[in-house]
Amino acid sequence: MKRYKRISGRYRLEITSADTASFLNALTSHGIEIMDIEYCDDLVLQFSVMEDGYKELCQIAEKQGTSVKIKRKSGAYWTVSGLKKRPVLIAFLLLLLLLFSFVPTRILFVDVEGNVSVPTNQIIEAAVECGIGFGASRRQIRSEKMKNALLQKIPQLQWAGINTSGCTAVISVIEKSLTDGHTEQTKQVSSIVALRDGIIQSCTVRQGNSLCTVGQAVKAGQTLVSGYTDLGIFVQATKAEAEIRALTSHDIEVIAPVPATVRGELKTQKTSYSLRFGQ
Repeated sequence: MKRYKRISGRYRLEITSADTASFLNALTSHGIEIMDIEYCDDLVLQFSVMEDGYKELCQIAEKQGTSVKIKRKSGAYWTVSGLKKRPVLIAFLLLLLLLFSFVPTRILFVDVEGNVSVPTNQIIEAAVECGIGFGASRRQIRSEKMKNALLQKIPQLQWAGINTSGCTAVISVIEKSLTDGHTEQTKQVSSIVALRDGIIQSCTVRQGNSLCTVGQAVKAGQTLVSGYTDLGIFVQATKAEAEIRALTSHDIEVIAPVPATVRGELKTQKTSYSLRFGQ
């Protein structure tokens, strides 16, 4: 009932009567609710009354010869009635309501996380082609169909997941591991040989069996670190890894012209004269 009264509206009235007390008693006897009574003088008073009791109040006032003047109208009813005269404001409010109901269901921004070698722009462009872009529905982009389409667009991705936070779609990716090929290479057996003749200056062996020492003279093609290590019971095979520095020499043959000065034959002769004055 209270909610209805708030919605129905309220009048702030000014009453001019020869007997204000008699008029208030008449209103009370008819069940009309009076609020916020304010006495201006002996014949004038102001109070508030609900909109549904205003007509009956006017009838009582007419019988008693009381003057009724509306000072102010308030409440949701009169607020909505006032909006009818402002169509531009109503259109703006409807537009805001539409935006608040529509925008949260759409994607406005796209972010990428988890990528290392694959560029972010490449993932975003592929996502837009798959329908994960501006204005896309939040429910649709989280479907398995969207994820599979994104993985087909970018073969370097092993897994892709799409989460939404507000109006932002966050694409989480896991790239394919490149360690499988590296593991196959490490399983191969290899040795390190000298590229040319020289004298060993330093030798740091990480894997394998060292066959050279510092200060040793080696020849080109000589094995410096072997991939096989004899442990007595069995021979361990591995990929040799080492850092070896050596002092080498190079023979360079240079052919250069021999400088020579030869006097040529006199062809012409020129004579000049000069005259000097003073000291």
